[in-house]
Amino acid sequence: ARVSSLVGLGWLLALPAVVSLAWHHGAPGRDPWTRGQVLSLFANAITAAVILILVFNVRRTQAATKTITVEDEKGTQLVREVPSDQDAVRSMVVYFLDNETGDPQHQWLAQAIPYVFQIDLLQDLFLDVRSPYQNVDLAARFGAKDVYNIPSQIQREIAERHHVDYYVNVSVKSVENVEVELEIVQKNKAREVERKTFSGSVFSVIDDASLWARRVLGLPGEHIERNRDEPVADMVTASVESLRNYMHGVSEVVVNSDYRKGYDVLQLSVRADPTNALGQFQLFTLALLTRPDARAEADRAMNQMLMHLHRLPDRMQFLLKHYYYVNLLDPVKAFAVL
Repeated sequence: ARVSSLVGLGWLLALPAVVSLAWHHGAPGRDPWTRGQVLSLFANAITAAVILILVFNVRRTQAATKTITVEDEKGTQLVREVPSDQDAVRSMVVYFLDNETGDPQHQWLAQAIPYVFQIDLLQDLFLDVRSPYQNVDLAARFGAKDVYNIPSQIQREIAERHHVDYYVNVSVKSVENVEVELEIVQKNKAREVERKTFSGSVFSVIDDASLWARRVLGLPGEHIERNRDEPVADMVTASVESLRNYMHGVSEVVVNSDYRKGYDVLQLSVRADPTNALGQFQLFTLALLTRPDARAEADRAMNQMLMHLHRLPDRMQFLLKHYYYVNLLDPVKAFAVL
């Protein structure tokens, strides 16, 4: 529709030039060009280009989103702003960082930054972002020896399997004052779109990088200004200790398949910050999987998660609510939130 509208408007804008050509040069034989005729053609071309740019930029801004009303599992009506055209949605996969600090103790940062970066971007419905943990099985299947350092060829293969437009690489340069280099790569052309270095606290680095990424990916500026963009410290946790133990726990489960160790480490995470809704949810799940007699503890973790669930992006809220209702054996509400 956009292409046909562009072509149609282009033809209309070119009519003055066509009429001028027909009037002055439509008769048989060669007619000399005058300076005025040449200038009028140039003026028509420039005017047409300016009008096309203005019209389609305005349309893009005005029609970028639409407002819809949805009903949650309790029957409450919610108003949400969503992309009006799915072609405008940018899709990407995020990979774990390269730990260039030379200290294995800082490997948790190489996991935490891309993981929380992905959560931060989930606030924006113009982005479809895949977690680095979704790459673990694919990386092993494609022959990667280390899921935390996936070769570029396998990165492209994983991006192809996810059917995304871009993938993101990051490397940790320093931890004194956290310094991270972020690179966005366009999958189809296997070329770097842009690269930038960020420094500060682990939380400020992620906030700055996610805003930069939205701009690099070409999201409408007006949309970026209006879109919810909560600081990651308010969404996930403001405690470095809680975040570090959360990442250790999740990696023990997803990468090493050690559920009991993951459970023990996640307990440390929620002890450091009980408001860490993601940590409480993981603890709930592992309590049921590894300790059949820990139902009371699982319920406490789930109740804590529900108290602080509102801090997370909508998409994560819906997903965690879904698992909550599945646990309650309430399939109607479980599917109502999806």
